Amino acid sequence: VPGGSSRSYRWDPALDLSALAASLDDRTTLLVRRHPRVTGGVPAAPALRDVSAHPDTAELLLIADVLVTDYAGLVFDFALTGRPMLFHTYDLEHYRDTVRGFCLDFEARAPGPLLVTTDEVAQALRTTTASARLHADAYDSFRRDYCDLDDGGAARRVADRLLDDDGR
Repeated sequence: VPGGSSRSYRWDPALDLSALAASLDDRTTLLVRRHPRVTGGVPAAPALRDVSAHPDTAELLLIADVLVTDYAGLVFDFALTGRPMLFHTYDLEHYRDTVRGFCLDFEARAPGPLLVTTDEVAQALRTTTASARLHADAYDSFRRDYCDLDDGGAARRVADRLLDDDGR
């Protein structure tokens, strides 16, 4: 991989997907997408679907009612939907202080709750509406600061600029 690493890492999720799926109602299906450089599989369970091979992450974001993630940059894309986000941050201090750090004050700016355990994630999924209300101001602020240009008109503005007769 040019400019990057081609190494793969074994997936050892801190989130107990089987327990999470079992704790939710029978109308809920968890779509699980592993990082592209992670090997391993999603446990077999009726309410779990491994969508890691799906070629278009954007399509998955469009069909998701709630996003459960860690620190993935796709939160910026999902924020455009206005749908709730939950953050599984079991290793927050290690990630922040040792692995990568953040480009923003994640703990203060996250547009949803920071959750550590599988039980906390399950509870938040069962009470998504209440959780979304509690984090509405942070979500609005996040969208205002990071999604302000994503209004569906970017291509038009570029074309207008390119076709502008003023010579600007």
